[in-house]
Amino acid sequence: MLPEIVAVSNEAINYLKERKNESGKGDGVNVKDLGVRYMTDILVRVSLSLDAGSFHDDKNPFLHHATHIFREGLAFYVLTVVTFFAPSLGRLLGLR
Repeated sequence: MLPEIVAVSNEAINYLKERKNESGKGDGVNVKDLGVRYMTDILVRVSLSLDAGSFHDDKNPFLHHATHIFREGLAFYVLTVVTFFAPSLGRLLGLR
């Protein structure tokens, strides 16, 4: 598991290095976006043994779903958890 985390960390460092302009200063990085990409890559690589490639592909399906969870807030996250882990409760409450 540790080698996968180190590999994702190296990809994150390369992602940050690519954001530098010619003067050597960065133009700025959206920390929330960087965190979502980093955690998505780590979770996918450790749990599924796949390379999510969030740092290289902005249209990645893993990244797409991860950004929706973080963008929609806690209510969307709770809805997703209830839908997956307690589907009968979700149907009882009328959740989709």
